[in-house]
Amino acid sequence: MSHANRHPISPNDGDQFLMCEGIEVGKQAWNIFPEGDFGGSVGRTAELMADPNVLTIFEAAVLVDGYAAKADVLRRQGGAWELIEVKASVNEHDEFTDDMAYTAMVLQRAVVAISKASLMLLNRHYRLGMTDADLFAKLKDLTTDALLRASELMVEWDGDLAERLLHDLQSEGSIIVYHAAMEKNVICDLPERFPDLRESLKALLLRIVDLERIIIDHFNHPDFKGRTSIKVVLPALVPDMSYEGMEIGDGFAAVAAFAKLARGEFEGDEAERMKRDLLEYCKLDTEAMVRVHERLLAMAEA
Repeated sequence: MSHANRHPISPNDGDQFLMCEGIEVGKQAWNIFPEGDFGGSVGRTAELMADPNVLTIFEAAVLVDGYAAKADVLRRQGGAWELIEVKASVNEHDEFTDDMAYTAMVLQRAVVAISKASLMLLNRHYRLGMTDADLFAKLKDLTTDALLRASELMVEWDGDLAERLLHDLQSEGSIIVYHAAMEKNVICDLPERFPDLRESLKALLLRIVDLERIIIDHFNHPDFKGRTSIKVVLPALVPDMSYEGMEIGDGFAAVAAFAKLARGEFEGDEAERMKRDLLEYCKLDTEAMVRVHERLLAMAEA
């Protein structure tokens, strides 16, 4: 994975050693995918991606809007691609997710659909004499974290939230929310700030499906105790998930924290901590809707 850099810094001997080590490990990973083809350049990568017979691409290079990235491995999955990041380490680090998120962001800007994001680490139990396949541990699925971070990067660098929203939601399909009043109010306010996007934003309102309304009209559970807040519904339908223990654990606290951040009431480390807490809350909120939706579908089909 590579980043565009306006002020390149010459690597020292230690940096060069680590880069060489990473390159060698990356090449070893190619043996895991014998059907793969080498990309290397932007042009060659585009040719391979356009060929439906190509299932796997190594060193897939992409350049778009001034951002450059090189995916260690891209594996075709229907009309989308699994992004695989290969690291010369036996331990997972946050920076690996950031690397994968940046690559995913560049691929998405180039209109490449990412179906899955996986991390390939070295097998800590590998010993000489084992096969190449034994060199690596089982792929770890980091799709949720990597794509969430990719969306954050897209917003940070694009600066236009409305356009990013329309890009992510595309032009068709249901938009699943919980307690739709908030989302509808925000979407209704956006055309005042982005009049050129008015019709596209208004069209989103017709696609919104409110899970809370479905539960109110068609479902009940003794643990709801007459309430339908996501904080009550989630642990009842998905016992392994809860908002308990979150630094920011409800919508009112999230709105208050965001407002204080916007007013500049937090600075330095405190501001960064508050931003992380907000993102963790938003991440759980999003996953909660997915899991509740899956649970309702499973019960409807039973």
